[in-house]
Amino acid sequence: MKSLGIFHSSGLITNNVIHIDLEQYNSTEVCSAFLVTTPESNVILDCGTSNDVPTLLTHITTNLRISLKKIKYLIPTHYHFDHFGGGWFLWKQIKEYNPEVKILTTLKTKEQLQEPTLHMKRAGRTFGNMIGEMQGIPEEAFEIIFPDEEILLPGFNETQSLSLVPSPGHCDDHVCPTLFNNYETEFMFLGEAAGTRMNPKNLLTLGTSMPPEFNFTTYVQSLERLIKFNPKNIGLGHFGVIKGQEFALQLMKENLEFTHHFRTFVKDKYEEKNETKWIVDQFIEHELEGRVDPSQIDMRFLTRIIVALVYGQLIDLGFRKPK
Repeated sequence: MKSLGIFHSSGLITNNVIHIDLEQYNSTEVCSAFLVTTPESNVILDCGTSNDVPTLLTHITTNLRISLKKIKYLIPTHYHFDHFGGGWFLWKQIKEYNPEVKILTTLKTKEQLQEPTLHMKRAGRTFGNMIGEMQGIPEEAFEIIFPDEEILLPGFNETQSLSLVPSPGHCDDHVCPTLFNNYETEFMFLGEAAGTRMNPKNLLTLGTSMPPEFNFTTYVQSLERLIKFNPKNIGLGHFGVIKGQEFALQLMKENLEFTHHFRTFVKDKYEEKNETKWIVDQFIEHELEGRVDPSQIDMRFLTRIIVALVYGQLIDLGFRKPK
């Protein structure tokens, strides 16, 4: 769909960025990964769960006809299972073709990826057996970089660079891999720093207040900073691409507004009735219309997600304790 700049298909976004639908949970339009490509090297941004890695590799090697020998870096937006849970598996697969391939990330993400047990236990409560397998990753796999540090890829021209823009809030280690060209923000992969989209027809969002790390104040501060980058194109972890600065900023500002609204909604409903399920039911009944296309998602699955989003807000408000 091209209205409002919305693109859902796998394919070329800019001269250097390719969008890939990971077909997560055996469904389309759930989780996105991206490939930053130059004539000399390629970088994979996010990879989904371990179950998604074969789909990603097939798309790169068969559909795009890109050799795995040219994959220089794997870059996660954050450590969560649905974004980089398959990182250990992807690194092992590519290492057979390019022994020098590295997971380029911050120290915070590296530490989380090396100790995934507690995260997977918590994720399993919401997503069941769909989370795949997540293993610790050896030291040799990593190359550590500071947030905002300039990354100069082989094949970039003198005006191009890549950096990991810090964007905590959804979780502490979240970054937005961002491609700059001619001093402009050509493409920003927002991951879960500006909400999620579950309706392919509009630019309305849902939140990303997953427990236990969500922090409202930090999330808002990060999003306000990201908006100032004025990106020409943005990618969302869930899901797709918004092309054009006008539409990209429209979505980011809408999510900022929604984030404040959702916070107030949860707080007000909690004060009416201290019951998580009731708050979830109220949100689904009164607030969900237009934000979700019910034909695109199983409502039982969506309800589990809303439960998690509400619970994340309740923890941050001090009304619940992390489990």
